[in-house]
Amino acid sequence: MFYLSSSLLFSSAGLVLGDGMITTRGLGASFPETNPVLARVIGKLGVKGLWTTRLVALFCLFLLFLILSAWEWIEFSSVFVVVMSYVVAWGVLKLKQQFQGEGSV
Repeated sequence: MFYLSSSLLFSSAGLVLGDGMITTRGLGASFPETNPVLARVIGKLGVKGLWTTRLVALFCLFLLFLILSAWEWIEFSSVFVVVMSYVVAWGVLKLKQQFQGEGSV
């Protein structure tokens, strides 16, 4: 069970970082941030604010990994991985469509 728990932790962390990279790329391509809380943080602190929120998210994931029982962590992180996979895939699709429209891909 430890291997499943730790692999879900690393998958979650990778998806959080991947979402950060895609968001940074999207902001560079003039896409607006659709999350109103994150948009406000980015508006006040810029890209540093984005990466600060990502580091806080990673810290929270690690705390939950330590606090929750193995089954509670597996349930939570499984849902988290599915949702974040969708978010990252959607971001990649939007960026791909944008750059194909410009003829740069």
